[in-house]
Amino acid sequence: MRGVQLTRRPASPDKRRFFWVLRWPSRDGCHMHGEVVGYSAPSNDRWRPKRSRAPRLTEPQAEAVRQEKQGLAEEGQADPVKPQGWQEFIKAWKGAVTKTIRSSSMVEYTRSLAAFTEACDPRTAANVTYTAVRRFQQHELARGISAATVNKHIRQLKAVFNEAIKQGWLRDNPFVGVAKHKVAEKDWHRYTPAEFGQILGACGDILWRGRAMMTYSCALRKDEITHLRWDTDVDLTGRVVKVQPRVGSDAILPWSPKDTDRRTIPLTDETIAFLTQLRFKSEGCPYAFMPPSRYEAIMARVSAGTWSDRAVVINEFTRNWKKTLTRAGVPQCEFHSLRKTCITNWLESGVPVHEVQKWAGHSDVNTTIRYYAKVDKSALERVRKASADWMAKVAGSQEA
Repeated sequence: MRGVQLTRRPASPDKRRFFWVLRWPSRDGCHMHGEVVGYSAPSNDRWRPKRSRAPRLTEPQAEAVRQEKQGLAEEGQADPVKPQGWQEFIKAWKGAVTKTIRSSSMVEYTRSLAAFTEACDPRTAANVTYTAVRRFQQHELARGISAATVNKHIRQLKAVFNEAIKQGWLRDNPFVGVAKHKVAEKDWHRYTPAEFGQILGACGDILWRGRAMMTYSCALRKDEITHLRWDTDVDLTGRVVKVQPRVGSDAILPWSPKDTDRRTIPLTDETIAFLTQLRFKSEGCPYAFMPPSRYEAIMARVSAGTWSDRAVVINEFTRNWKKTLTRAGVPQCEFHSLRKTCITNWLESGVPVHEVQKWAGHSDVNTTIRYYAKVDKSALERVRKASADWMAKVAGSQEA
């Protein structure tokens, strides 16, 4: 008989929040299966795991789930059903993660899987080897695919196979240990206060001025700004703006921020004054930075069932942004450079890195350090002076 164990996996330092986990040996006895069946927290705690579909369970409820699994184990039916063919594997993976990742991320994963399928045409996931993965890398580079894109494919496919291991479909991940190609960081322009003033003056309308201000002062992403709502996200009384996911309805677009992140960001006096003015002119549109005419057009498509999550919310965004920079007479850069500038300004002003990570919505603090700690001219001069001082000491020792 294969015994099914019910264990607790802590989800907080004090261990008052935890997951209910079932563990049992596989039918062949070679390895252990594990499954998260629920979570628990104190009765006055409304915590809910961000990326788990498991229900909240009391201990008697969790024990009942264990007994049900025990019955399946005794009949030899507890082990996960392994998908047989490659296409069946892809379908099973999508079914397992469809409620835990954004639709836009699913599109990216699907592209990586399609590229791997075209290059290697595996019969089953179990047949994919480390050698096949390396061959896939070389194949993509030979086709002229950039090293950054190939690295992205490898990273996403590795995540797919990790999920397969969690589901009990596979034992090993052939993408583990595959070296990524080194890619030089893209240079970007850090806009000075004077340049940003020129950008604000060149904005074609009040919405564009607001988008620029929110990015430069709050480090919001373009998508986050687009989906800000007056009723739930912009709190002028509390002097904060909230980034949070929402379920769609007849009047609301379904949306989830990157990494399903939730965060609350403080607003400056200047930004609050501007938002107060903008809300007065919003013409009843629930979205702060969406033209009312565009909102009506989107809702009409939602009602007709023709709207897609992959559709563009704001038309010709990049084109209009480039026109604004041209009118301002400042260097051309992506709109995202305003966010990078804001984060760099926070770091240079002495805000601790872990706090900047929180406000910026980075899942990894290394992202904050690696991509946004822009070296300014004063830092270059400090390094130059330090090197010059040491070189002077070398020259002095030679003369002596």
